[in-house]
Amino acid sequence: KEHRFHPKYVKTHWGREGETNYCLKLNELSTSEHAGFIQEVRTMLGNKELIFISEWTVCKGTPE
Repeated sequence: KEHRFHPKYVKTHWGREGETNYCLKLNELSTSEHAGFIQEVRTMLGNKELIFISEWTVCKGTPE
């Protein structure tokens, strides 16, 4: 919510402990905006113990 871009996302829940995924396709961003967004998210959230950031993968809990 704090980021200047507000890409569309799908929120999925899975697992018995309340695991949640936020799946962002980033189709509405240009190539440079996409790269910048990923870098900024990794900077803001990358050091959190229970947050995992994956790229170019199927989002768990959504249909492929």
